Amino acid sequence: MKLIKWLFAIIAALCVSLILYITLIFDLNSFKPELVELVEKQTGRELQISQDLSWSFFPSLGIDLGGISLSNPQGFDTNMMLEVNTVVASVALQPLLSKKIEIEQLLLDGVEINLVTTKDG
Repeated sequence: MKLIKWLFAIIAALCVSLILYITLIFDLNSFKPELVELVEKQTGRELQISQDLSWSFFPSLGIDLGGISLSNPQGFDTNMMLEVNTVVASVALQPLLSKKIEIEQLLLDGVEINLVTTKDG
C-alpha cells in the first residue's frame, strides 16, 4: 500500500512539474510573429491576433487565442474574410508521446465569415 502511495505521489509531482515547465519556459506570444508571417507567406493574406496566446490544461492540453482576423485578397468589397472572438485548440495527449500532433478539439466562438467570389470564380 505504501508503494502505491509513493507511485501516485511521484506521478502527481511529474504532472505538476510538466505544467510548470510548459508555462514558465515556453512563451506562446513569442510565436505570434512567426504565425503571422507564415500565414502571409502561404496565403498572401494578413493575419491579426490581437489578444495574447495562453495555455489551457483542462480537460486537455491546448492553446487559447483571441481576436483573430484574416484579410480578404485585394479587390474584394469586405476587408476581412474571417473574424473570430475566441479559438481554443486542444491536442490529443497520446500522439504527443510519438512526436505527432493531432487536434482533439477546435472550438470557435464568435465566428464571422465573409465568403465572396468574383465572376471568374
